[in-house]
Amino acid sequence: MTLIFRVLLLALVASQALSDQLTAGQNDWPPFFSKARTDQGIAIALVREIFAKSGYQVEFNDTPWSRAIATVKSGQMDILPGVWDNAERKQYLVYSEPYLYNRIVFIKRKGDDFEFRGLASLQGKRVGVIQDYNYGDEFLRSNLFRRDPALALVNNIKKLLSERIDLTLEDEIVAKQDLLLKAPDLLPLIEFTESSLREVGLHIACGKVHPNCPLLIQQFNAGLKAMQEDGSLAKFLRDQGI
Repeated sequence: MTLIFRVLLLALVASQALSDQLTAGQNDWPPFFSKARTDQGIAIALVREIFAKSGYQVEFNDTPWSRAIATVKSGQMDILPGVWDNAERKQYLVYSEPYLYNRIVFIKRKGDDFEFRGLASLQGKRVGVIQDYNYGDEFLRSNLFRRDPALALVNNIKKLLSERIDLTLEDEIVAKQDLLLKAPDLLPLIEFTESSLREVGLHIACGKVHPNCPLLIQQFNAGLKAMQEDGSLAKFLRDQGI
């Protein structure tokens, strides 16, 4: 084997290894994405398992949400591993089929008799939201109430308890896990509504500018379907207590 051939072979192997590595990132969102877990969270563990069926390894980094969206939109990062669908983002992202579902409920001060009965029940309220999160087009466009943005759920809970906002909202599982990790003393001071704003699918997404975006989405959907059909997805969710 000539030296030139060896160099070319090594370059080919390195190129192939590089192409099998996917970068993913978004903010800490326990238990789905969590710095405190060895698997980095339920959702990213499942995304890794699905992509492994196509020979990909996924490197996940904790990244502020707004930055994660921007870097995937520009093609600098391969995928957002957990994102909700909305019309505006479809202009620059391609979505997979949903692989998990989130139930978004309102959070109120303990003893508050508020119950969500559609957007009209929010009339005149100050609702704490997380900056750049997608709560659905109808909610984001409504003029019935005021949306008050913050960078994290804990910030919104503190604003709620100091009466600077009337309500906030989050997936109930996420909210409880986040507060248990970061501010467990606040949990007894809040309650969750029985009715949800929406139940929304969790997708992966890649930027339309990414040259391999259609292929990545196709392979993810195929891996997800395979796990649904052979029962391994149901087993994964049972093992995670979902």
